[in-house]
Amino acid sequence: MRLKRIVSLMLIGIFILSLPAYAENDTEYKLKFNTLENAKESFNVQDYTVLADEKHSMYDADKILRRNEKKGEAWVVYEIPYLTEFKAESYHLPEDVAPMSFEISKDGKTWTKAEVKTETIIPTDNRWTKVVYTAEKLSGVRYLKAVWGEEKNLENWWNPYFAGIWSNVGESEPTEINIVTAEKLTLPVYDTKQITLEAEILDQIGEKCSGEIKWELIGENTEKLSLSEDGIMTLSADMKPDTKFKVRALSGELSRDAEFVLCAPLPGDIDGDNKITKDDIDFIVKNFACDVTEENRLCDVDKNGEIDIIDLAYAARYTAYENTK
Repeated sequence: MRLKRIVSLMLIGIFILSLPAYAENDTEYKLKFNTLENAKESFNVQDYTVLADEKHSMYDADKILRRNEKKGEAWVVYEIPYLTEFKAESYHLPEDVAPMSFEISKDGKTWTKAEVKTETIIPTDNRWTKVVYTAEKLSGVRYLKAVWGEEKNLENWWNPYFAGIWSNVGESEPTEINIVTAEKLTLPVYDTKQITLEAEILDQIGEKCSGEIKWELIGENTEKLSLSEDGIMTLSADMKPDTKFKVRALSGELSRDAEFVLCAPLPGDIDGDNKITKDDIDFIVKNFACDVTEENRLCDVDKNGEIDIIDLAYAARYTAYENTK
């Protein structure tokens, strides 16, 4: 009896040694994508419900994806913000194995090939060949694209079956500062004016984060400039146009430098946006023939102490000229 038990254990040991050298990834994945229902985009891909007599060969999968037509190109895109790691599986006819590839993107426009570990598992029974793909330590990823390989034999156009993607995601982390304010700052016609510099903190996929941003002047040409820590810059009419200067925006360990240039004001530009628009003309019309005051003095384009037809004509002519460019 004891001898039989020893022989049985030996046979089991031999059987185990004959199995493929593959250990399932012990990572626990929280998300699964295996249908088109949650896909952002797809091309030449269809949902497929595994038939009862196919279940064993398809590793007991219920639903999978496969090509929709008899042509090579096929892909599906899933939106998985903050993707950090994933596993995917595809099932292939043993004589026709063309592994899939994967691409990642932050914006869905620019794609890079994901570095994946690929393992091919040849079963000892009659199941299809399984290819397992894993990727770790991903960052700055919002979109994941699964791409079917170019099959040598498109008579089997439905090969391979794609079992799906299992994935984990991380959290939003501030990674960069984006300065929003345009590089040209228009000087005032009279006295001084204040401009609030604007910036935003972005995370690894380009989403806005909360956080405090502080500002400082750096480099040369800063002696006549005034910039508060919270980004308020004071400009005066006696400053020299075309002066260039640099500022730095800081938040924690993040920083971003930007160069600005001072621009001469345009006569007739009432709102100070460095262009003459219908709004500027409407304001001159509203104050036509009125006394020049602190509030409407920019309407006196030629500075002769009156708001008259000359001021209106100048602004209208300038607008017409800009529209012909």
